[in-house]
Amino acid sequence: MKLRKEKTESVAISASSVARSQPKPTIKFSGRFQDWDAFRTKFRTTILEDESMSEPQKIELLDDSLSGEALKIFDNTLAIGGNLQSVWTKLNDYFGNLQTQVRSTVTSFLNLPVVRSGSETQLRGLLREVKETRNFLRHLERDVERNDFFIHAVISK
Repeated sequence: MKLRKEKTESVAISASSVARSQPKPTIKFSGRFQDWDAFRTKFRTTILEDESMSEPQKIELLDDSLSGEALKIFDNTLAIGGNLQSVWTKLNDYFGNLQTQVRSTVTSFLNLPVVRSGSETQLRGLLREVKETRNFLRHLERDVERNDFFIHAVISK
């Protein structure tokens, strides 16, 4: 009876180790505000809510997922003694902030180069950027179609 119990515990431990050692899907976030909602949802559901993973494992996966401004926030928070919860809160506070999202999106749009030659490739690229910016601002519940500033910015490109 004792041998059977030890064997069962051994199998349970082995199964648990296998589940932990299997790689999680790679989820990347470069710091683009437009990508934050999708990243946040996917990372939360696949990594943060996985109770079989330890906090150090989750921190490592978050570290591997981030680049750019997001990685700087991650590194700075850990450097001052932060944990997974404090890092996640800082990322949410920064990338989930409505004013910061709007400012960053508009700044990126305004910094697009002006189309000079009128080539089809440049015009398609500009159209793609206009649509992406418009859609994201709509997502943030900004009235883009009646915004003179946005219309002026599009025309000036």
